Amino acid sequence: MQIERINNVEIAYRRSGQGAPVLLLHPIGLDSSWWQPFAERLAPSFCVVSMDFRGHGRSASIRGEIELADLADDAAALLRALGLGAAHVAGLSMGGMAAQYLAIRHPDLIRSLALLGTACTLPDEARKQMVARGEIARRDGMRAVLGATLERWFTPAALASALAKRCEGRLLENDVDSWAACWRAISRLDTLSSLKQIKAPTLVVTGDKDLSTPPAAARMIAEHIPGAALTLIEGAPHMGPFEFPDSYLAPVAAFMQENSR
Repeated sequence: MQIERINNVEIAYRRSGQGAPVLLLHPIGLDSSWWQPFAERLAPSFCVVSMDFRGHGRSASIRGEIELADLADDAAALLRALGLGAAHVAGLSMGGMAAQYLAIRHPDLIRSLALLGTACTLPDEARKQMVARGEIARRDGMRAVLGATLERWFTPAALASALAKRCEGRLLENDVDSWAACWRAISRLDTLSSLKQIKAPTLVVTGDKDLSTPPAAARMIAEHIPGAALTLIEGAPHMGPFEFPDSYLAPVAAFMQENSR
């Protein structure tokens, strides 16, 4: 891993391969290492960068408030600091939310956009739930949110797997203040009225078993971004790209290749 100081914060990232740049943005609570299957598949054709968001992995912790737009600005600053210019950007869950803000705020840095298992807005009750997820961990520790998080993220069959065990370990390592700050930021998600500004080719992908951001959320995004395509992955949960990587890699890699010509 490497460290770049941007926006007065140390951001950790991984880089591999050569070619047109690809930026991979991870979900809340995880880190850049989870993109390894994607990086291995894409690196022969692309320069692949995956970053640890603030408050995650080896990047600086979060103290106080942060917005999803701040995470997007960090991503933009990293691309510029590395001299990479416009990139194919793929984000999952919170990473997909930050990717939307990146495309809206820094359109010159987007060659194409792949939004995986994500949303563009939330009903009021869900906003309260997002805040509560962070506050429970701040009060009682990460183990208090572990079971509910894993059940939302993976299929029942995967809950006893090595993948879920790895996720459990990663979640337990999280700084609770950073975790809570990111959930508060997610609770304020609202890109719906701005999606029409996105001009880059866009692919929206979600699993039909996603409990966190169901197909209706993906359809809403696809309907509001001009020319966006929508792909549903049968049987895939919220963390489908990690539980069933091949099912996501095929359409995402093909989409990036098509938009590199």
